[in-house]
Amino acid sequence: NDTSSTAHPGGGNAYQNNQNTALTDNSNGYWLGGERVPGGAALSSSEKVTYSSGTVSAGPNLPETRASFIGSTGSTTTGYMCGGATPGRRSNMFKLVYSSSTISEVPGAHYPAPIGSGDQSGNGVTDTHGYFVGGHQPSGAMSVNCKLTYSNETFAREPGGDLPRSSYYLSTTGSRTVGYWGGGESPASPNPIKNSN
Repeated sequence: NDTSSTAHPGGGNAYQNNQNTALTDNSNGYWLGGERVPGGAALSSSEKVTYSSGTVSAGPNLPETRASFIGSTGSTTTGYMCGGATPGRRSNMFKLVYSSSTISEVPGAHYPAPIGSGDQSGNGVTDTHGYFVGGHQPSGAMSVNCKLTYSNETFAREPGGDLPRSSYYLSTTGSRTVGYWGGGESPASPNPIKNSN
């Protein structure tokens, strides 16, 4: 039964920010990094919402300040967030281990595609891998699809799985079998984009 409700009392964020990323382990949600509003200072902090109570508390800190992430994805045990700005573009990846609530950098794990504005979108498609798609370069939108394999924490280009059209500012959702990207900005019409493994 789908219902809507007002915000949970006491469940607001500690401060306003944007250009952060989000992860979940199905019991808790996390907002990570971003830029403070007003001011625009990049953040290394995170916040955690406990679904059962609707309360928000401080989460683990990132290894460094980060905003405008390429995207985030993950399994039910580990979450991954990639790229972004500190300021200055970055291609490295952090991981959040839910059981210990710790965040660390993944050595040697770098996004394999050219990085522009970080307007890609990531989506966890299974408990074994996730995808990062689209984005924007100075020359325009991209259709690139990069696959992250969780078992060895490595990226690889998926040329056969590129988006049917170049897009950025995408929104993403999905289950453990199918991921969807839609909306965003593109030379073509904003019809949903479906990607399955």
